[in-house]
Amino acid sequence: MFSKGALKVAAGVCGMMFLGYCVYFDNKRRRNPNFKKNLNDKRRAKDAERRTRTKGSGRSRMDSNSENQFDAQAILFEELQSFGESMAQGDMTGCVDHLHKGLSVCQQPEILLQHIQQTLPPNVFSILEQRLSERQELQFQ
Repeated sequence: MFSKGALKVAAGVCGMMFLGYCVYFDNKRRRNPNFKKNLNDKRRAKDAERRTRTKGSGRSRMDSNSENQFDAQAILFEELQSFGESMAQGDMTGCVDHLHKGLSVCQQPEILLQHIQQTLPPNVFSILEQRLSERQELQFQ
């Protein structure tokens, strides 16, 4: 029906159209002065939505004797990944928030805290310790 040459030409044209589409929208994105602002607003809204879902009754998302340990691990890994993203962006309060949430669902937070202390800058770790001590004070009141 079609020759091999015609198929190659059609595939080449489709590839060039796709590449042109990518270049056009990347250029449009780069020239938009509000792109980063809109992107940050979307990320903040998503983060705020996640926070409201996890607040619940004031306790952590997972109790320490929870039957569903898989969810606790998934939440821990999600928070550690978010911590890494915040650290890469230089958002230290975001780093502390994500670590605090991760430690709240961790089965053995002392071990994780020791590893974190070795890798975090001292100023960030002191903020985390302060947040953890405030949390413990609230639990005992």
